[in-house]
Amino acid sequence: MLDKLLRKALLITTILTSAFTFSAVTNVNAATFTDVKTKHWAYSSVEQAAKKGYVAGFEGGSFKPMGNVTRAEFATFLSRTFDGNDRVAEPFTDVPDSHWAKDSIEEGLALGFIQLNDFKNNSFEPNKAMTRQEISKWLSNTLKASNAEYGEIIAII
Repeated sequence: MLDKLLRKALLITTILTSAFTFSAVTNVNAATFTDVKTKHWAYSSVEQAAKKGYVAGFEGGSFKPMGNVTRAEFATFLSRTFDGNDRVAEPFTDVPDSHWAKDSIEEGLALGFIQLNDFKNNSFEPNKAMTRQEISKWLSNTLKASNAEYGEIIAII
């Protein structure tokens, strides 16, 4: 179990260094993306994540491997790795009911990788590019949510 979670965390980390894209399209592979060539250093990781449905492409078939990842995109990516049913109603004034990532943000709150105390004035800023610090914190929270042993290890570190 721990080995499986470590592999999942490694896949997530590898994909993070590339880019994340999200749309309703599923069951794609890296070869489908017009801007991820087979010689790209993250090709196999992108392909694996796409096949599992964690990432999809932008309209026009691009993946944008050098682009920034927004909070909404990363929430969607992480929620896709869990594929759970738990939700917590989000209080953010800048995430309307019609927002494409609302469900993923609510799942992130339920799972704990998104924490309300990290945001001020009930503002999530879903289109804001994430910092490495934010990504690290969300990944750490994700690992803790997936296995209590990670929480214990992180507390020691």
